[in-house]
Amino acid sequence: MDEFRIATAADIPPAAATLSKAFENYSWTNWTVAADNRVDRIRQIQELCLIHIAIPFGVVLVNDAHTAVLAATKPGATEKVEHQVWGRISTAMGNSPSQNSHLELPDPEIENSWSLATIGVRPDAQGQGLGTRIIKHFLRTIDEASSSPVPVHLETSDPLNVKLYERLGFHVYVTTRCSDTPTVWSMQRR
Repeated sequence: MDEFRIATAADIPPAAATLSKAFENYSWTNWTVAADNRVDRIRQIQELCLIHIAIPFGVVLVNDAHTAVLAATKPGATEKVEHQVWGRISTAMGNSPSQNSHLELPDPEIENSWSLATIGVRPDAQGQGLGTRIIKHFLRTIDEASSSPVPVHLETSDPLNVKLYERLGFHVYVTTRCSDTPTVWSMQRR
């Protein structure tokens, strides 16, 4: 069984590479990230998010093989991120279909929730339960630190992920559908 640990600076490049491969064909990524050099763009975005958002304002978990990565942020984290970081992320996204649309996602159902920002398993390691195990590890770790279940929210654009998260104690509180955007399921764990 894989053992998960908190990522260090040395883990960021391989973690970002794993996330870029995991999200290469994801509907949300296809909508928000330009098609030209998409894998490299996703890698850049993930590196920026891991370095400037998840590590300072949350947690990044990896396994030693970097086949599974999870990034989560504490409540209020995005408000603490410097404006220039958002600009760098926007530049890395390039000219994507999302620039011509507006999609507003709801706030977490429960205030002061952690955000499960991203979880990815390298494609050659999918189907082995790594995603489930790293999420369980994260949830168990934050629950033990507070001695009670901690509220966590997330968004997903993959209906298969909805079933996975429901098995882990999440429920859908809003489904956002627009004609020119991917469907987004907003989910919460109490």
